[in-house]
Amino acid sequence: SHGLLEYDGVSWRLHPLHKSKIARSLAISADERIFVGGMGEIGYLEPDASRQLRYVSLLPYIGEAYLDFMDVWQTFATPDGIFFITPKYLFRWNGQRMNVWPAQTTFQFGFWVNDQLYVRQGEIGLMQFVSDSLQIAPQGKQLADEPISAMLPFNSPGKKQILIATLNKGLLLYDGLSIQRFATGADELLIRAKISSAITLANGQYAIGTMQDG
Repeated sequence: SHGLLEYDGVSWRLHPLHKSKIARSLAISADERIFVGGMGEIGYLEPDASRQLRYVSLLPYIGEAYLDFMDVWQTFATPDGIFFITPKYLFRWNGQRMNVWPAQTTFQFGFWVNDQLYVRQGEIGLMQFVSDSLQIAPQGKQLADEPISAMLPFNSPGKKQILIATLNKGLLLYDGLSIQRFATGADELLIRAKISSAITLANGQYAIGTMQDG
C-alpha cells in the first residue's frame, strides 16, 4: 500500500511510487527493467548513480484526458511493449511513447498467452491485440457475459490451443476459431466452486483455485 518492496535475501527496501501511490502489479521486461502499475500511477524502476533503484513515473507521457485510470490491476511485459490494464483504458509503453485504447464498457482481466494479448471487455467479450489495434477475438462474443479467471497454453504437436477457466462455466478450450467445452471428471465441482485462478505447473499439469468448496 506504500509502494514496491525489494528483498535482497536479508532485508527489505521500500520504493515509494510517485506521491506514495499504492502498487498493484509489476512485470520485468526482456532488458530486466521493472515496470509497475499502481493506483493512478504507471512507471518503472531504474538504478541511480549509486546503483540504488529509484522510481520513474510515466504519467508525463499520458494525455491529461486519460489520467483518470485509477488502478492498474495487471502489467505485462511483451515483445510488443509493456501493457498496463485498467478498467477504463489499455495502455502500451513502447519505450518512447504511451498509446491508449479506451474501453467501450469495462476492461476486466487480461492474459498474455501463446504470444498474444487477450483482454475481456464486459458485455462485449474476449478481445485480442492485433496490429496495433484491439479487436474482438474470433468467437469472443461468446464470453461477453462470462468472467474469465485464467487463460493458459494447452498445446499439442502442430496445434496451439488455450485452456480458458471461467467463473460460471468451468473449463473451455479455444483454438482461435471456436470455443468448446473442456469436459473433465470434476466439471460439477468446478462450476459449483467457481474457478478464481489457475496456473500451469512445471510438470505440465494445471493447478486450479476456486472461491468455495476447497
